[in-house]
Amino acid sequence: MAVLALLPLVFLASAFGAATGFGTSTILFPVLLLFFPFQQMLLFVALLHVVTEIWKVWFFREGIRWDLIMAFGAAGMLAAVFGAEVSFTAPEDLLARVLGLFLLGYAFFAFRYPNWHLQPTRKNELFGGALSGFFAGVFGIGG
Repeated sequence: MAVLALLPLVFLASAFGAATGFGTSTILFPVLLLFFPFQQMLLFVALLHVVTEIWKVWFFREGIRWDLIMAFGAAGMLAAVFGAEVSFTAPEDLLARVLGLFLLGYAFFAFRYPNWHLQPTRKNELFGGALSGFFAGVFGIGG
């Protein structure tokens, strides 16, 4: 019954996430933790992500660049596995400090150079995918 009561929130969070590129986990994590144990909440959100990603691929199928998905995605998946290995071997306090420094550095850089961007080359697609995947594997967050 609790799952049915949460369906409107799931719908709104998914719509917001599809329109903005984020939001589903940000909205659902804290709310679902009120109703479900942590492991069940993670499974529920993971399943929701699978369904919403399939929906987005179908909905936006005309504009999909499969070459970009293969380059960025394959590099990201391989690097995520390596990053996950690092997350199990590196000290937790070190990882927290590295993440904090990275986020501060990124915020400073983005504020200082708001129009900076990389050229859309295959090398940058592979490097970007690997970097994104590695950080997702180490810290459990992507984006």
